[in-house]
Amino acid sequence: TALEHGAAEAPAHDLLTGAVKTGTRLAIWLSTRV
Repeated sequence: TALEHGAAEAPAHDLLTGAVKTGTRLAIWLSTRV
């Protein structure tokens, strides 16, 4: 997997992970409102 190859050590990994999680939660929240 990517984590086995050092993906967690990539620059801005935490920032990107947080952005993806936030975007996913936002999309799910919006889909329940439509």
